[in-house]
Amino acid sequence: GIQGNTSAEIKCAALADVMGFERAFASLGRALLLSKERKPSDDAYLNALHQLEYFDQFYEDRRQLSTLPDDVYMDGYFTKSAIEWIDHHQKKHDQPFFLWLNLSLPHGPLDVAQPYHAPYATKQFQRVIPAGDVSDLPSELVASKYKQSKSVLDNQRQFAACVAFIDML
Repeated sequence: GIQGNTSAEIKCAALADVMGFERAFASLGRALLLSKERKPSDDAYLNALHQLEYFDQFYEDRRQLSTLPDDVYMDGYFTKSAIEWIDHHQKKHDQPFFLWLNLSLPHGPLDVAQPYHAPYATKQFQRVIPAGDVSDLPSELVASKYKQSKSVLDNQRQFAACVAFIDML
C-alpha cells in the first residue's frame, strides 16, 4: 500500500499507476483522474466501465449526480455481479461458499442518480441529533456549531437518497 508519510506527489503517482491512468490529483480523500488515456488496470470496476463503454459517461458525471444506469453505478454493478456469480455457482457446484460484498454507499460523494434524490428534495429531517446518539453516524449528518443547518439538511437528504439506492438493490 501507499504509506501515510509518503509525499503527496508520490502518492498521486502511485494512485495513477494503480488505477491505470497517466496522472492523478488527490485532495481531501478524493482522487481526480487527470487523463482519460489509460492503460490496463487491476481495478475491476474501471475495467468494466471501459468494457461496457460507460467510462466516458462516468468521467463526465464527476462532481454531479450520476447518470449511469443503476446496474452500472458501482454498488449496483457489484451487486449484479455478485448475484450472477451466485446463480452460476449454484448451477455448477453443490458446495457451500463464502461471498463478501462490500458496498461503498452510503458514502461520499453521495452522487446516486436523481430519481433517488427526488423523494427527499423537500423532506425535513430532525435538525439536531441528540449528543449521545452520534457515535455511529457520519460526521456530515451531525449538526454542530460550525455547520449551517442548510448544509446538514442537504447532507441528510443526500444520505437518505444513497440509502434508498442501496435498499433498491
